[in-house]
Amino acid sequence: MIPRSVLAVAALGCGERAAPAPPAPPAEVALRAEPAGRAVVATVDGEPVYDDCVARQAAAHGIGARAALEQCIDFELLAQEAARRGLAADPEALHVRTTEMVRALVMTDYGTTMDEPSDIPAADLRALWDQKIQHLYNKPERRRATYCRVPIAEKRRGTPADGEARALAARVHRAMGRSIDAERFAATCASASGGRAELPPKPLKPFASDGRYAGGRNVPEFTAAAFSVPAGRPADPIRTRWGWDIVLWDAVVPEVHATPAEIAEQALPEIKRAYFPQWVNLVAKSLGAKIQVVDKNIPLLEEL
Repeated sequence: MIPRSVLAVAALGCGERAAPAPPAPPAEVALRAEPAGRAVVATVDGEPVYDDCVARQAAAHGIGARAALEQCIDFELLAQEAARRGLAADPEALHVRTTEMVRALVMTDYGTTMDEPSDIPAADLRALWDQKIQHLYNKPERRRATYCRVPIAEKRRGTPADGEARALAARVHRAMGRSIDAERFAATCASASGGRAELPPKPLKPFASDGRYAGGRNVPEFTAAAFSVPAGRPADPIRTRWGWDIVLWDAVVPEVHATPAEIAEQALPEIKRAYFPQWVNLVAKSLGAKIQVVDKNIPLLEEL
């Protein structure tokens, strides 16, 4: 199974469904959309999951069709549990908007019973910490760096033009001296290169010795250069796929360490988000729902 996501509960209706009439005051409802033009890609105890739900989830959250299908199945599971508990919106309506039913279930069950870390089984909490949360609160030393780049395309590596770019980077590097701050680094980059060199279009994110930063990873050559010299000393020019780079780092973000006990309350939002898929699985298990993927329509998902 593809990992489920809490974002499933934020989806707009993945198809409305019938529900028993509970003793609740009237509220705004919406009739179930007609199935015409929609392909059933799965069923949950006979209730359809349509291809347009999968398309919306995939587009909204930037995920693949298979992961989006899992979210839509989760949504239908929760809607069925909400209906079983009488959380439909209108006692007079035969059809209700599943989004509101699911939201009511999450608010009354998950939201109120998971309000502190101790509400989550200790073994589950440890697994969540090790696999999904620890990296948010335990970080190695990271460095803030910038570069002065003489651009030259990768396909021109080893050509005379590449040699000229390297020579220019070497002249700029000599002009910077053995110690320089970020402001003079930028000014020297421009003046010593005659305007041919480039600076980053925006500040770079702090990165660790393996090159990792929030959202990505630097190329090894760049990272190695930044960690090869003391703060404030421009590293020797290095060749990257974009050109010849002179790297300077001038600030450090200290390493941080924390245990679950130390940051339990602070990390509660992340803990709850990480635990949500397991809660959905518990709901599915309690329902004993039969989930069936419509194999003949799977090719439709691959086209999304």
